[in-house]
Amino acid sequence: MVDLNKIRSKMKALNSGRQLDPTEFKPANVASGEEVNYYMAILPFDDEDDVPIYRNGQHWINRKSYECPRIHNDIDCPLCTKAFDTMKQYKEKEKRSNIAKTLLSKEMWAINVYMLDSKSNPENVRGKVMWWNSKYSVQQIFQACVESNPATEDGAFEPVAGGAFWDYKSGYIFNLKVKSKNGYNNYEASKFVATKHICDVVKKEDWDKAMESKINLSEKFEDENIDFLIDFSRSVDTLAAADGTFGQSDDNNSSPPESPPESSDTPNTVTPEVQEFNDMLDRPSKPKEESDDSEDLLAQLSQ
Repeated sequence: MVDLNKIRSKMKALNSGRQLDPTEFKPANVASGEEVNYYMAILPFDDEDDVPIYRNGQHWINRKSYECPRIHNDIDCPLCTKAFDTMKQYKEKEKRSNIAKTLLSKEMWAINVYMLDSKSNPENVRGKVMWWNSKYSVQQIFQACVESNPATEDGAFEPVAGGAFWDYKSGYIFNLKVKSKNGYNNYEASKFVATKHICDVVKKEDWDKAMESKINLSEKFEDENIDFLIDFSRSVDTLAAADGTFGQSDDNNSSPPESPPESSDTPNTVTPEVQEFNDMLDRPSKPKEESDDSEDLLAQLSQ
């Protein structure tokens, strides 16, 4: 018998311009007052001394993603350049924010994750190796972990997760805590479980299998299409972009860049890059192993 639900999902993916990827992890969208917890281990690159994060950024235009050359290759992006040049023309932060949301690429950080085969995880992700395009708030937690001192044995202090969080013996289980904030998913309460190293929870044979199943992150992103971005940047109505109405007028045949089909940390996140740019413009000018017990303990530690 034909499974209409599967067919509808596939049709929806085709119409959105983006195929569903069964290997991509996407946290559930939570309602106000709800909370969802995931437990995972971040998998290292083959070179374990390398930070296992693939920085990427996309412009979403007509429901299709275009890789941003500024983020991927550190070269000029015509659409980002258009955005920064336009922002310089305005003193109002609201207009600058509108321009940034409309024209700048959305920066993300892709990682390989092993979802714990544990009742603490939702059943649909247990024991799977997946890739996850994490957001800025999660990246900040990763950064803080690397810069912190390793967990202390001194009982006078609460243990702190610090160091190479992806290392099997000394790294930590990550608890992704999803809450709702202003109608959007928020991950700020997420943390590494400092009292649980990966090797305490994940069996070595499971870890080795996960390492063999890692996903090539660079293959998940399309090649840059600079010619298209140049053409599209020329069609941008900068006044409409500043007002937040670009693409809404019937006589404007160009569609604005769109956010990817998943919720953001917050509806109007101001990235550090945009904040730094705003501050610069506002400055006055100057002369020039796993068991049921470990599962239950892991859940308790997340509270």
